[in-house]
Amino acid sequence: MSAQLETLVFRRATVADAGGLAPVLVEGFETFREFSPPDFEPPRVEDAADDLAARLGNPAVWCLLAESSADVAGYVSLLPAAEARRPVGGWVLADGPYFDEDRRVSVVEYRRDVA
Repeated sequence: MSAQLETLVFRRATVADAGGLAPVLVEGFETFREFSPPDFEPPRVEDAADDLAARLGNPAVWCLLAESSADVAGYVSLLPAAEARRPVGGWVLADGPYFDEDRRVSVVEYRRDVA
């Protein structure tokens, strides 16, 4: 989707928005195929919607949604690192995603190695 910034409507996302946000999330993860291991699979839209609904129901999660007409143009969300899938104490700007938990190889390190 392409939209002019002036035409976008911004608002806080709610649990009811999870189904509309999920395809955008999956579309983003589809781009990971370019630099991920061959067996990488993005999440299914249904699973992403369930995960997003659970997160959006958490008052500590903040999510800003951009809409063009009634369509989701994009979104950004934040949650405390301590509440992440792999909780982290203290401030973290970026911690992952890791696709090799044993070696803690990040996507950024992998891209550097293959570039």
